[in-house]
Amino acid sequence: MAITIGNHFVTRAFVAAPAVVLAAALAIAAGAAAGAGPRGPASAGQIGSAGPAGQPAAVTVAGQVAVARYWTPARMRAATPARIDVRAPALAAHSARAWLAGNTAGWGLRWTHGGAVARSTGKVFFTLADVNYVCSGSAVASAHGDVVLTAAHCVSGGAGQWASNWIFVPGYQDGTQPYGAFTARRFFVSPRWSESRGTPDDANERYDVAFVTVNPPPAPSRSRQAGMPLPAGRPVAFSQRLAAGTTYVFGYPAEPPYSGLYPDYCAGPAQPGGPGVTRTRCAMTAGDSGGPWFAGFSPRTGTGTIVAITTYKISANPRVLYATVLGPAARVLYQEADVSPDR
Repeated sequence: MAITIGNHFVTRAFVAAPAVVLAAALAIAAGAAAGAGPRGPASAGQIGSAGPAGQPAAVTVAGQVAVARYWTPARMRAATPARIDVRAPALAAHSARAWLAGNTAGWGLRWTHGGAVARSTGKVFFTLADVNYVCSGSAVASAHGDVVLTAAHCVSGGAGQWASNWIFVPGYQDGTQPYGAFTARRFFVSPRWSESRGTPDDANERYDVAFVTVNPPPAPSRSRQAGMPLPAGRPVAFSQRLAAGTTYVFGYPAEPPYSGLYPDYCAGPAQPGGPGVTRTRCAMTAGDSGGPWFAGFSPRTGTGTIVAITTYKISANPRVLYATVLGPAARVLYQEADVSPDR
């Protein structure tokens, strides 16, 4: 199945798209017609590309406040297809402890077991081409404790187009922000993605990775979380391919039967999906883009190492989820974000 999204003609639905398109395209980033975002200080800018210095976002205090005020609880809910009492399919009785066994049989289940992953994983909200979108992301370990990992298509639409109103809400739970909300300061995306004008294909899917340095919540703030630090980030590892073993995948899928209101997960073996890409059985849907894939995950403590991020599904096979492995190109972006002096 092929669809047109903006100026891209794709068969793999990995580019953020409005909810009406996602239902047919099985895209992983979820959007909604919640209205256009503010321009000016809150915008990430529409010129240039993410080179070594990164792409600036909400650098000024005024820009940070504008983004924080833009994402009201009502807008956040409008940017997800929230439904009353929507639940993921139940596992068979013999698989009730799948969170410990590491095999969810391809179902995405709600993560209710807390731990470090519940604090570091969160929702990403942003505006692109006058449409509000949601993705997933994760705080990652860094020298300054201010780096978030997500998918590049949750930051840039390519062809020099950048997101505005970008904000990360770690531990998001049914509209609550237990650890505050963090605006983007600078985006780090490979030019192979941000400057791409052609048809997305296997060659640039491996570049669908973004690291984002974030600002602390602005003060004064209407929120009691003003000034709170970003929750401790998970360690990341960089390799050409994923090692064999059980992989845990987290995110905020927002298309039925999921609501996007709580973190969900899949667990099971991962397999190679192409150069720089891996895959696993997982029914999670739109809104999961940018969610972390963990190796060496401890379900009791919620700790592990992030080795890949969710990026797309193929429309003909909605029960298989694909991820971009964090390889050498991602390592460069991470290093640039980690040492960026623009704080």
